[in-house]
Amino acid sequence: MPCPVAADPNGATYEGVLDVGPDREFDEQIEQIEYLQDSAPESPVFQSGCPSEEQGAQQVTVRVTTRSKPLITKEVVLVKRDNRCPAGLVDPDTNQPIPRC
Repeated sequence: MPCPVAADPNGATYEGVLDVGPDREFDEQIEQIEYLQDSAPESPVFQSGCPSEEQGAQQVTVRVTTRSKPLITKEVVLVKRDNRCPAGLVDPDTNQPIPRC
C-alpha cells in the first residue's frame, strides 16, 4: 500500500484482504503498519508515520486468534517490499531510468 495507506487511489487497505467468511478458523486483525525509515542493511528502522522519502518496504503486524478452544493468539510480523522504485533511480551501467527495483 502507498504511504499513507489512505492515499491509495483504489481505496485498497490491508484489512480488505483479511478473510471475513463465517466458516474461517481464525480471526485476524491488523495491529500495526510501519514504514521503512532507514534501509541500512545491518539495522533497518521502521516507523509508524510516513518517512520523508519512500524507502520501499513496510512492516505489518497481524494478530491471529483461533476460533476454536483452546483460544490461541499469535502475532505475525511481515515485511512487505514495494516493487516500485523511488522516482529518479538510474542504472549506473546504462544511465537509464530504472522502471522496477
